[in-house]
Amino acid sequence: MAEWGFRWHRWLPEGWTGLVMGVVAVCGLLLASLGAAGSAGAAEEWISGRTLSPPGIDARAPRVAVSADGTRMLSVWVQVREVAGQEAFRVSAAASTDGGANWADPVPVAPEAAFAGQPELALSADGTRAVVLWPSREGSDDLLRAAVSADGGATWSAPKTLDSGRTGYERIAAAEDLSRLIAVWRDSDGEVWSSASADGGVQWSARQRLTLPQPCPAQTNCAGRTISMGLAASADGSRVIAAWGRQAGGGRRIQSVVSADGGSSWSARQFLSPAGVIASGVDVGTSADGSSAAAAWHQREGSDYRVRVATSADGGIQWGQPRPISGTGFDSYDPQVAVSSDGSRMLAVWYHDPNSIEAPRAAVSDNGGAEWTTPRTLSTPGVYSSDPVLAASADARRAVVAWDGEDYVRASVLVGDTWSPQTDLTLPSQKARGQHSAMSADGSRAAVVWRIADGPINRVQARAADVPEPPEPPPVTPQPTPSATSAPPITGDTTKRTGVVAKGVKRKGVLKVRIKPDLGAKKQWRFVVKKKKSGNWRTLKRNGTKKVWKTKGARHIKKIDLPKGKYKARSRAARGYKPDTSAVVRLKR
Repeated sequence: MAEWGFRWHRWLPEGWTGLVMGVVAVCGLLLASLGAAGSAGAAEEWISGRTLSPPGIDARAPRVAVSADGTRMLSVWVQVREVAGQEAFRVSAAASTDGGANWADPVPVAPEAAFAGQPELALSADGTRAVVLWPSREGSDDLLRAAVSADGGATWSAPKTLDSGRTGYERIAAAEDLSRLIAVWRDSDGEVWSSASADGGVQWSARQRLTLPQPCPAQTNCAGRTISMGLAASADGSRVIAAWGRQAGGGRRIQSVVSADGGSSWSARQFLSPAGVIASGVDVGTSADGSSAAAAWHQREGSDYRVRVATSADGGIQWGQPRPISGTGFDSYDPQVAVSSDGSRMLAVWYHDPNSIEAPRAAVSDNGGAEWTTPRTLSTPGVYSSDPVLAASADARRAVVAWDGEDYVRASVLVGDTWSPQTDLTLPSQKARGQHSAMSADGSRAAVVWRIADGPINRVQARAADVPEPPEPPPVTPQPTPSATSAPPITGDTTKRTGVVAKGVKRKGVLKVRIKPDLGAKKQWRFVVKKKKSGNWRTLKRNGTKKVWKTKGARHIKKIDLPKGKYKARSRAARGYKPDTSAVVRLKR
């Protein structure tokens, strides 16, 4: 693994004395064997990491975030101890100011309560401001709480209450400087709500319902009406996309809404997945300006669950046809998606289940989601691996994925277009799981946190890695400068593709094809149409040769009467633009 040049930082003394220091020393000897095992064939030695939570207190549900330059890190988790025969829960935090090499002792984010659930965390680009969102039970009251820090997690504000009652699928999104904050969650009736702050968490707006209300019969658990939640915001926090999976029309459909004012108001709901199909596991990502967006989810197709991705070029107001990016013959679940700051590059990670052995898979798009690479399995073949967590740099050229691998936490790092072999971050005897990952915006630093079994309790650990710079992308071949006697220059950018959109119109009996960019009525695009026959895609022919159609008008549209079946259109390369293929369209007669 010499070519990767990773440097995972070592375990350091925790600051406790006496017997605790002795225990830490023994753990260090055990973990040193992990570093030696992980360094086989590597130029740099793999060294063990750091335990963040104190001994003797149960710790669970960790999260981690990294500043834009990778120097500051912050982790939060839930601690549980017994007080007078009752469990007392507290959200705690620990910070690092040297890229994960050293961590401060943990501090409380809020007072102890009768319960505290999974915290969600956001950190400002400079690492000085942070916000934590979590469900809490205080006495007999269920509350959704939020607290903020203005000093990198050393101290925290008094918690604010965003909602009362039991909640789930809490999500937080924020501007880069954390001046704007947006939270969404599901209540006990399965309704989705939101709240926003325009002053960095000092004040929060009254909650707003994002779903269409559905009555919940008495003595009925309606929370399961909505499962999974995705939330993303632009760099300034003004443009926001929220999505979820919700029961509708005999199935479960992915719904989304958008906000152009930082969550103060929201658009009407729209469906991203088809009716009558079970869809869930949604995640969303957006570019820095909020214009380019991607939504990924899994949905039932025949006997399989497949991952599909839909993209938007207007911040989620309109979405293109969802494209499948996972294979068939097995189930694929719970995708996560990352979008580069300029919207051109997208990453997707999920886990699939061939032969009941789950494995994390990844795919990349370098043209805004129009095309995706063949999925790559990140884990060792034949080893059970699940629940991958993706974090990416701002340009999406570097990323880290951590997953649960049979009592290990394992990771793979993307540099450019290449994923590293999996690395075991923990020892098998630790029974590690509950992993979460983060990456700096500049891609220089990655961090992973998890919990391990330490006798009857769990403890939170962390590791950090220096990530090498990716190779420069291949240069674009320059166009020759035309002379007075040369042919006219080719127009268009050879690094761009046409955009092909196909739809079924007139009650799904006519194929409507539109090809972009618009070049005016005097210049048209040529394309072919393919039909799925016996499981294979075949180009339509006329008199034994491939039939080529041509668009019409200033918007470059062509309508074609075709019999029942599945079709897709593919443009021809022209004017310096590469070809593109539309999503599949099913026509009915």
